[in-house]
Amino acid sequence: MKTILNGAKFYRDGRFETGDLAIEDGKIVAIGGRVALEADDRAVDLTGCHVLPGLVDVHVHLREPGFSEKETIATGTAAAAHGGYTTVCPMPNLNPAPDSPEHLEAELALIRRDAVVRVLPYGSITRGQKGRGELVDFGALAGEVVGFSDDGRGVQGEELMAEAMRRAAAVGKPIVAHCEVDELLKGGYIHDGVYCREHGHKGICSESEWRQVERDIKLAAETGCQYHVCHVSTKESVELIRRAKAAGLKVSGETAPHYLLLCDEDLQEDGRFKMNPPLRSREDRAALIAGVADGTIE
Repeated sequence: MKTILNGAKFYRDGRFETGDLAIEDGKIVAIGGRVALEADDRAVDLTGCHVLPGLVDVHVHLREPGFSEKETIATGTAAAAHGGYTTVCPMPNLNPAPDSPEHLEAELALIRRDAVVRVLPYGSITRGQKGRGELVDFGALAGEVVGFSDDGRGVQGEELMAEAMRRAAAVGKPIVAHCEVDELLKGGYIHDGVYCREHGHKGICSESEWRQVERDIKLAAETGCQYHVCHVSTKESVELIRRAKAAGLKVSGETAPHYLLLCDEDLQEDGRFKMNPPLRSREDRAALIAGVADGTIE
């Protein structure tokens, strides 16, 4: 028995086409035009709807093991499925962090038990996901992870990151970096802009992000490592990624909806506006929108 989806606009070869889709045993068996309905087939009218391939989110937080009060693999993947996401890549801010095969297995067991979409986890870059200290055994983790990240912490030492990139390149996996120079934070918690100064707050300078992006792109060029920048928030980072891509480096970047919709002019004395990296300036927001429009930010 087939299920025939009638009249939807489906995405194929870079554009939307109107037609039918036939599904049998969980697989698309026909697409485009009109599909003949046989006696035991079921028809679903999707006129006015759009059908897309499953979406992929390369930066999610499922928080198990260790922080199930914040999210679980069951709830997070159910939400993903509801939104049309069929693959998600959870960050390693877990307890224990996936920094060894044994610790990674604790996460994988929960994924096998509870996930309702495909879950491809990250391994951490450093032991304990500390951004410093000892690197993980990249070879031991590579077969079960999509890449390596210390998301939430920037890798502080240049030599440490260079070695991490060499090891990641050797096993064919990307480094996915939260970029933040600890010594430039100076106790800040919102963007170091007009609102910050007018309201007597401590600011986080843009350089705390882009300085590490600059360092890492240089290291990616030297090591041949595939390098991806997490949650870009500054205009300088956008331009650094744009130049790296123009130079043919294996460099990419992402941002998040709030950095495209809001800026520090929208801040209020309200904890809901606290995030890391912080909401930046109007100029940063404009650069991010331009970066998405021209493909710099993917």
